[in-house]
Amino acid sequence: MENSNTTLVLELALDKLVKSDISGALQMLEEAKLNGLLPIELINLQADCYYLLGDFFQAKKCWEQVLELEAQNKLAFHKLELFSSPSFQFWLKRYYEAIKEIENKNFLNAQKILLALLAEQDNFVSLYQLLGLTYLALNDEKNAIRVWRTGLKIDISNPELIRYINSPKKSVKKARSATKEQTPVNNSSKNLKLYIASGFFCLLLLLQMGYSLDQGKGYQTTINNLQNKISILSKELNSTGEAVLAMADAEDLVAEGDIIVDTDIIEEVKEEVKEEGEYYQIGYQAYLAKDYNTAINNLSEVVAISSKTYINREGLYYLALSYYVSRDYENAKDYYYKYLEEFPDTNYTDESLYYLAGVYYYTNDLISAKSMLDELDAYDPNSGYKSTELYLKIRNS
Repeated sequence: MENSNTTLVLELALDKLVKSDISGALQMLEEAKLNGLLPIELINLQADCYYLLGDFFQAKKCWEQVLELEAQNKLAFHKLELFSSPSFQFWLKRYYEAIKEIENKNFLNAQKILLALLAEQDNFVSLYQLLGLTYLALNDEKNAIRVWRTGLKIDISNPELIRYINSPKKSVKKARSATKEQTPVNNSSKNLKLYIASGFFCLLLLLQMGYSLDQGKGYQTTINNLQNKISILSKELNSTGEAVLAMADAEDLVAEGDIIVDTDIIEEVKEEVKEEGEYYQIGYQAYLAKDYNTAINNLSEVVAISSKTYINREGLYYLALSYYVSRDYENAKDYYYKYLEEFPDTNYTDESLYYLAGVYYYTNDLISAKSMLDELDAYDPNSGYKSTELYLKIRNS
């Protein structure tokens, strides 16, 4: 009975992931865990959800839990190995530096760090959350919403992003109405007031996100630290005479029942995600039916949307594969390289290296073919592709 329940939860959670609903998938997995379902498959998938959301501390805990239950679990071991790699740890170090900069109200510095991080890894929802906060704190609501909308395409039901998208407009509106009955002030004073209010609001939103700035410290320690900083900031604002505006704005905005949802924005993003999913389903089914022309036409649309979501990743891989099996090796090569560039160290890294070796072999470039196999061996020394006919042909050529 437990096996059938596990399979059902896995199928439903994966279905949500296919529809770019990471938060929904995670909620389902967490509920299954509370109900006593603790199979390794669910914990591994839960780790992936945490990872994509940018909760790296919880993702690491899940992978470690898997290895406690099954020491030889290849998936968890591989994910932890990548997580612990010097390149990712360097990326993670700068990620936490950006959060500290936000804490310290150095929003422009934080923004620069986050933009650099996005250029290297753009599949984490938290990056869009944080980057949007920096734009908001710098009184650039338009770019804040633009960034959050991009994040919402990765995680369509993310509650924080939905809250953020609908909060800034109200913040600016209140700031203006609050000044109508006051003595007129010059533009620089108004900008300062909005900056202070936005910065305070930014910290409160960061508090909601519950980030751990030190992987060795727990969630509650982080919350306490941020609460202390907000308390200190409140006193500083009081001394400038601006605290009333900032406190009223921020407290109203974070009140659960006081958010006015801009359904047009949410529905527009949902429609974009729906369109991407429909193209993918048609293209993937055509690939399975060996109708490669239809597959290529529809999967090309998925890739063109460039949402960097799970669907986008799957579409890119199957587009490359459709070209490969159609013997259009030039296009296959381009899209396999695009996959490796945009989605490094993911589900189809080893497959992409293997098929690139095939592309070079079938186009009579044996040196490059063997070079691809060398990369495959380095990436996964125990790869199952080593026993295939194509692998042996290339090695023996």
